[in-house]
This record gives sequence, structure tokens and C-alpha cells, in this order.
Amino acid sequence: MNREKCFMSLAYNLKDRLDKRDLRVAELLKTANIKDIESYAAEKRNKLKSVLLRDFPCAETAPQLKGTRMMDGYKIDRYVLPGAAGYDIPVNLYTPAETTSQCYPAVIVPVGHWPAGKTDHNIQRLCAELAQQGIIAATYDPVNQGERCPVSQRSILKYGRICLRI
Repeated sequence: MNREKCFMSLAYNLKDRLDKRDLRVAELLKTANIKDIESYAAEKRNKLKSVLLRDFPCAETAPQLKGTRMMDGYKIDRYVLPGAAGYDIPVNLYTPAETTSQCYPAVIVPVGHWPAGKTDHNIQRLCAELAQQGIIAATYDPVNQGERCPVSQRSILKYGRICLRI
């Protein structure tokens, strides 16, 4: 299955699940039976806990340096960190070019929900300016964004509206 068909299949699956959820919630609200509503909420709460609180194996491997790029007043090191359950995390580390000190302040710059992930020009500019001011900045791609996206950005822009109805 090509990437676009895979994305469409996932998008329609998500839409179907959301529609079923909406119908179930509407049914519960119509009956106004507090025990049914509390039972449904407890079921969903327990399912969420089982997903979020599961044990992930610790990564036994060190981060891999994939490349370094020298810029004007700073440098960018591209790393891949071993993530939970085999989901590696691509990270760009912006550091001052002149490392005269052993200690620098550091920040993590989350990228929000831009399809480009850490390669978005606003994120790059922010991280570069921080590094030029002597602050280490790390930015990463969340799951399904940037390098961690299983489908092309063109498919997301073309079909993404299906997924946005939450």
C-alpha cells in the first residue's frame, strides 16, 4: 500500500471512530442516566490509563550523531535518540559556535503541530537566535511530524482535513 492510500485509510478509520464516539455520547446524554454516563467515563479513563501508564523498555543505546552543520555564530548537531518501543526521536541541537564555557543555559523548543516539525523556519530561526545568544536549544519532531511522519506533507495538506474534526 503506498503512503497516500495508507494515510487515507488511517484518516477514514479515525473519522469512523470519532463518529461512533459522538453517537455513543449523544445516546448517553439523551438518556440522562448518571450511572451509564459515569460507567462510560470510567471505562474511557481506564483505557487511557492503560495506554499512558504502560512500561516502556529503557533504551540501551546512546544517541547517534548524524551530522553537524556550522553556521554564523552557532552550530547545529543532528541526533537520533532511541525512543520507547522503537520510535526513534530526531533532535536538532543548536549550540553556540564558540564553546568557551563548560556550562550553558539550555531550553527545549517544542514545535507545536506544524507538519514540517523542527524544520519549520520559525523554529529554526528561534533556535538559531538562542544559540547566538549563548543558550543551547534542542528541538525535536513529535510523532507524525517532520522526519517522524509516515506520510508526505503533500498528502497531509491534501487529505488532512478529514482528521481535523475532533
